[in-house]
Amino acid sequence: MKLIKTLFIGLIFIILLASCSNKEFDDAMANGNAALENETFAEALVFFEDALKHKSNDEEAKQLLKQTKQVIEAEKLLNHGRLNDAKTAFQEAKTDQDSPLLNTHIKNQLSEINQVTKKYDEIAAKLDEIEQLKAEKKYEESLALVDQTIQTDLSHQALKPLNNKLEDLQVELQIAMKETEENAKKQALINQIAGYWQYIDNEFEFCEFTSDYYVCAVAASDMYFYNWIAEWETNLTNQTVTITTNIGSNGIIHFPHEDLLTFGEDKYRRVSESEVRQKLSELGIDDVDEFFDIHRYEEWDKEHDLIV
Repeated sequence: MKLIKTLFIGLIFIILLASCSNKEFDDAMANGNAALENETFAEALVFFEDALKHKSNDEEAKQLLKQTKQVIEAEKLLNHGRLNDAKTAFQEAKTDQDSPLLNTHIKNQLSEINQVTKKYDEIAAKLDEIEQLKAEKKYEESLALVDQTIQTDLSHQALKPLNNKLEDLQVELQIAMKETEENAKKQALINQIAGYWQYIDNEFEFCEFTSDYYVCAVAASDMYFYNWIAEWETNLTNQTVTITTNIGSNGIIHFPHEDLLTFGEDKYRRVSESEVRQKLSELGIDDVDEFFDIHRYEEWDKEHDLIV
């Protein structure tokens, strides 16, 4: 009788333990599924591991644990911008018999990956177009395309390298445009020199400037000064141009206004070729064309006093 009573008490104890274990298992599974619904997968993983402590052979808990681990790994890949690897990992995690919650999440993530991949390809194509325009020195068009493209939502981790590239290009193109604008102003200043100039203190002394040389001549004395220009240096702030000749001499040209030029201490006013011809005719020079041809050559007839 005593033995029967002991066995009965033991049986009751086992039933109570089993009942308690089942409740803890059920609670852990319920909490795990709730975590899946909230997409807090790391938390769900802890609950499913806890559930298996109470029922180590439960197939549903095993499968949910496995699939949750797969989703967590796939999420890590996606967060690092590894679209192809993340897509493969999510596809491997998707099954027909496991959690509908996980499968729905996986389906949504695969859809997002496809959208991001499509956007990645579109932005990459835009970058190729921008680089081509940049190579053609079409900086304004290229920068406009960068500004337009960078307005797109590129916050996804996989798109950040493209966003960084766009930001770098934006800075490069802004610098290039500024340099191009500055170079254009410098060239405009140099171009302003080109043409004929009359020495203010002597109406029969003239200079001509081109991109390659300058020549000054005193018509009355048949004196010519001829120099090849080796280098131009502009100063936009002071609106001056320093020219260096091929023999190393230099001079500073300044523009008080567009039709007045100072070369060193000498001042010249802009004149047309017809004005020069008229002044030479007034001197009685028979062959005016000779005056204009004199500076076309590095050497000249010995009877002329030519300084090269």
